[in-house]
Amino acid sequence: MAIAGTPRAGNGYHMRDPSRSRAGHLVHHDALTGVLNRFWFDRAFADLLTTSRQAGTGGAVLFLDLEHFKTVNNNFGHAAGDALLVCVAQRLCASVRQNDLRSADGRR
Repeated sequence: MAIAGTPRAGNGYHMRDPSRSRAGHLVHHDALTGVLNRFWFDRAFADLLTTSRQAGTGGAVLFLDLEHFKTVNNNFGHAAGDALLVCVAQRLCASVRQNDLRSADGRR
């Protein structure tokens, strides 16, 4: 899970557009957690870096690695592991600003 933010207004990569189809949403987002997938996060983050450099602003990045996640899957099953990922994503998304980028790496 990765979160990146800048003091500037977001570029909307992470925002859901109700006019997009489910398939279009899945191209950009992790199917399980609903946050940006790694490919689109990399693109959005590169755009944020460019914008921050041009504006002379800073930002922050947080990478979160769930230690022993494989143990959860092995001992309690993949459904429990998926539930844990969804819970972590929801809590992190609720803890950051609306215009911050959120992403799931997908290497489960």
